Amino acid sequence: MPDNHSAIIIDDFKSPKELAKYLKFLDKNDDEYNKYLQWKKSGVTNTLLKDMLQKRTWDIKDTWKYGRSNFIEDFECLVCQRVHKNDDLVRQGQQPEQYRADNSALECPKPEEFAGSHNTWLDDWENHENMAQAVRYFTDRNVAVTKADMHAKLSEISYKKKKGWF
Repeated sequence: MPDNHSAIIIDDFKSPKELAKYLKFLDKNDDEYNKYLQWKKSGVTNTLLKDMLQKRTWDIKDTWKYGRSNFIEDFECLVCQRVHKNDDLVRQGQQPEQYRADNSALECPKPEEFAGSHNTWLDDWENHENMAQAVRYFTDRNVAVTKADMHAKLSEISYKKKKGWF
């Protein structure tokens, strides 16, 4: 958090009812609500966060600055570095390191529509689920894939889902 009063910590409340009561209180008291936004004027005081932000090499904006890169490219670099490290280990007669992600990041619940409004997160979630299925399809078959192949597979998956076939 930017400071010690920039977020409402739900664990500070004994029940959802108590939390709801506090949220209603904030809704009716602008001065109290604005205390949660004060850090935007005074700046970030959390030294751990400030240190992390200054030392990281990736950024969402200003990626053109020296020493900064796009966070997606940094992840791609991490994957590539690990591949090359394992290639070097194998060439040296050693076992490659195993990098395994757990499934916790893959088990996000499907976003729900809220109050009848369109939810772009739902579209993103469904598109990425389809992409993951397409990538799995090509990976399981160990075949090279072109952009056209990927688009065709995504169209097929989307069509089958609309028809209720899977």
